[in-house]
Amino acid sequence: FPSHDSTGIIGCRVMQKKGEMLFVVENDGVPIPDQEKQRVFIPYYRVLGAGSSGSGLGLAIVEEIVRQCGGKIRVEDKSPNNGARFVLTFPLV
Repeated sequence: FPSHDSTGIIGCRVMQKKGEMLFVVENDGVPIPDQEKQRVFIPYYRVLGAGSSGSGLGLAIVEEIVRQCGGKIRVEDKSPNNGARFVLTFPLV
């Protein structure tokens, strides 16, 4: 479902694919540069110049919860020069 905040429209979807459950969260905010995509999961790390607030702990906490549940998380571009997509994948048991 879409929602609005300072990063534009945020959408969430849940789907099943090949024995996995995918939870997808995407926004229309500023894209995360490729060289920063894996760093955003480091505790206290924040992308310089992104203009966002926060401590840099949110994605680190999400990654740990996903890992403890046997899942994986990745970040990718929603579309060229627009937004980010976070894909959380969990095995169906």
